[in-house]
Amino acid sequence: MNSAPIVDVIIPIHDSKRPLERTLESLLASGLSPRTELQITVVCHNISAADIAANLTPELREIVRLIECHDNLPSPAGPRALALSQSTARYISFVDSDDTLDPHALASWVALADKHVLDAVIPPERHDTGKAIRTPPVRRFRNGNLHPVRDRVSYRTAPLGLIRRAAIERLGIQFGSGVRNGSDQIFALMLWFGSNAVRFARGGPGYIVGGDAETRVTTQMQPLAGELKATRDLLASPWFAALPVPSRRAIAVKFVRLQLFGGVERRLDTRWWSAESKEAAAEFIRLVQNAAPGYEKSLSIADINLCRSIVSTSSDAPELSTLMAKRRAFGRPATVLTHDLRSFFAPDAPLRYMIATVLH
Repeated sequence: MNSAPIVDVIIPIHDSKRPLERTLESLLASGLSPRTELQITVVCHNISAADIAANLTPELREIVRLIECHDNLPSPAGPRALALSQSTARYISFVDSDDTLDPHALASWVALADKHVLDAVIPPERHDTGKAIRTPPVRRFRNGNLHPVRDRVSYRTAPLGLIRRAAIERLGIQFGSGVRNGSDQIFALMLWFGSNAVRFARGGPGYIVGGDAETRVTTQMQPLAGELKATRDLLASPWFAALPVPSRRAIAVKFVRLQLFGGVERRLDTRWWSAESKEAAAEFIRLVQNAAPGYEKSLSIADINLCRSIVSTSSDAPELSTLMAKRRAFGRPATVLTHDLRSFFAPDAPLRYMIATVLH
């Protein structure tokens, strides 16, 4: 490739037995020429490039750049950062080795980004079963640049789609370090909240999450404190402290609803719940209260009841399971009404959040 490509697609892979053909073939159908416009960078994470090359057809080997990253860590942050440091493309697109893109996706995203001088394009996302992933729940008729709070962009913490490389440099964006999962949280949020030139590619070609994603190393069960470490680091960071209060609250609400409650629920359901889990969850709530005062105004009554039970020294697993089930009973008064009624119509309050998710 004699000149810089338009898009560099970065694919970390940690298993030499994992097939890449579907992912690579989808990129070849993405509307950009691999000879002049598209760079495909496969980062061989703690494995040799020769092992990956051996599983590719001669045609695919010709168009793929293989680089090695040996950091002995399970997180994709290292390989992504390495490939990013070596890229000269105008845009970056991160794709996981289990996933694919819709036909003409990259060409469509580039056209949108070029036309509106965007720093990022957030695509629609779905599972390979066809089930939509309804994040971020942006305003229903919003076709212009996104507002980080009003369009609830904190609910998409995977930096998928298209990202202008110059914006990454301008904003000083980096992946979280020293964590097994969640390293992309701060990367994505620094972009969504640091730029006013981000759009959702509603109705366009999307990103497809493969069925093997459930077994990825970053989603395997670990102690709750470890699972929440990347989120705790973000909440305690100088970057987060410098955000306006509404932004901090919006991010905190998302992390409580998804990262905290999700982690607690998985452990209650699988009998991984322990005294250490309860203390990690309580510590997380205390951190959120200090980092984003007033965040609880947008939470439902059921959410608040669960938070109070988590920090209570007398609560046990059966009580938490009951309260978890109640907060999942969407549509009941306790799940619709906010703890602070003055926040009933807030963008991330239950009513508007539910409606935006359904109409996504």
